[in-house]
Amino acid sequence: MNATTKTLLFLVLCFVTIAVPATRASWAPDGVALCTPANWQGYPAIVADGTGGGFVTWSNERSGAVSIYAQRIGGDGSTLWGEEGAAVCTAPYAQYNAELAVDGVGGAIIVWHDIRSLNLDIYAQRVDAAGEAKWAADGVAICTAAGDQTDPLIVSDDSGGAIIAWVDGRSGSLDIYAQRIDAAGVAQWAPGGVAVCGGARGAEVVVFDSGWCGRRYSCLARSAHWDSPRILSALGRNGGGALGC
Repeated sequence: MNATTKTLLFLVLCFVTIAVPATRASWAPDGVALCTPANWQGYPAIVADGTGGGFVTWSNERSGAVSIYAQRIGGDGSTLWGEEGAAVCTAPYAQYNAELAVDGVGGAIIVWHDIRSLNLDIYAQRVDAAGEAKWAADGVAICTAAGDQTDPLIVSDDSGGAIIAWVDGRSGSLDIYAQRIDAAGVAQWAPGGVAVCGGARGAEVVVFDSGWCGRRYSCLARSAHWDSPRILSALGRNGGGALGC
């Protein structure tokens, strides 16, 4: 068993223990298989679906290219989107580092960095409760600016859409950018995203929910230096894309 497989099984077993304790006994002792085709599978991510189950996404090399797939797990450990999951993006070359958030209506929004244009860009796709893709084939472009865009993270906006943040190299340094998309996958902020912070060495991004100013916020944080990655400065971004309250 390789390290990637162990990681996926560990995530599933943690999900069993934490998210669905009432049905734990109905799961297999060593976890349930989410994807078993030939070739490599890796970079799994998981989020609870709010009904005792969850959504899982990962990268998969079954078709020759590295593509994005997803699976929904029932509270009893059953796989709901077929034996091998649903295709999210099968564009040329490779797609990695997928993350996901629930969409509030039974599905999920999945975001990843994508090499279809031979540099790293950010794409996203929405899948419904049945595992059907709802936006453009192979996802909608969130950012295709110059340089590389990597390491996306995502949080629901409670309106069927999401706020996505990533590390961005368009300026020649590592900056943090963000974009809000609605339930149809349409960008709500400036094309290519809005700058959250610039000129940071070794930027990282963290996205989380907050309740500042009596409203829901998606907060973006960055590391100031490579040598102090745990020192974070938090920046709030309201629903209109403006910093602060």
